[in-house]
Amino acid sequence: MSSGHYFIMNINCIGLFISIIYIGIVLSFSIMIKRKTNVSDETVRKLIHILSANWWLILIFYIQDPLFALIGPIVFLFVDSVFVFYPQFGKYIGCPSRIRNYGLVYYPFSLIILIIYSYLGALSLSAATIGVFCMGYGDGFAALFGSKFGKKKIPLPTGGKTYLGSCVMAIVCFLCSFIILIIMSDLLLSQIIISSIIVSIVATLVEVITPLGLDNISVPIISALIAGGLV
Repeated sequence: MSSGHYFIMNINCIGLFISIIYIGIVLSFSIMIKRKTNVSDETVRKLIHILSANWWLILIFYIQDPLFALIGPIVFLFVDSVFVFYPQFGKYIGCPSRIRNYGLVYYPFSLIILIIYSYLGALSLSAATIGVFCMGYGDGFAALFGSKFGKKKIPLPTGGKTYLGSCVMAIVCFLCSFIILIIMSDLLLSQIIISSIIVSIVATLVEVITPLGLDNISVPIISALIAGGLV
C-alpha cells in the first residue's frame, strides 16, 4: 500500500472513530440533561437535533471515503430507531412515545441521502452542507423558540407551527447559508446574500407545510438542491 493510500485510510479511520465518539457524547449529554434538569422532552429532542448537525464537520475534515462517511449516520439511524421504537429507552432522551418522534429516524436518513449525492458529484459539498445545517440548526432553533415563545400558530394542519418559529427558521437558515457560502464558495458577496435569502425562504416554506416530522427529509434535501442550483 502506498503512503498516499495509507494516509487516506488512516484519516478515514480517525474520522470514523471521532464520529462514533461524538454520537455517544451527544446522546450521553442529552440523557444527562433529561435526568438532571426539568427541561421538556421537546427541548431534549431538539438539543440532539442541533448537536447532531455538527457531525457533518467531522465528515468534511476527516472522511474522504463515502463508505466510511455512511457508517456514522447508519449507526445514528440504528440508535435513533431503538430510542423511537422502544419507548422504555426513548424516555431517556425525551421520546416517551412514537408520536412526533419519527423525525429522529428521518434525520440520519437525510444525511445518508446527502452523502450519496455529494460523493457521487450530483451535489456540491457546500450545497449538501447548507442542507444539513438548515435542518439541524434552522429547524432545531425554530422548534425551540416556537414552542417556548411562539404565541400565534400558523393556520395550517402541519403540527401547530408558529410565526415566531418560522421567523427564527428563516434567520438561522440565512445565517447558515451565508457563512457556509462565504467559507466554501467563490461567489461574490452579492451573490452569496441573494442565494442565502432564497435558500432561507424556501427552507422556511418547506418546513411550514411539511407535516409529521417529514421536514427532516424535505428541508435538508430541498434546501441542498436549491443551494446546488444557485451555486
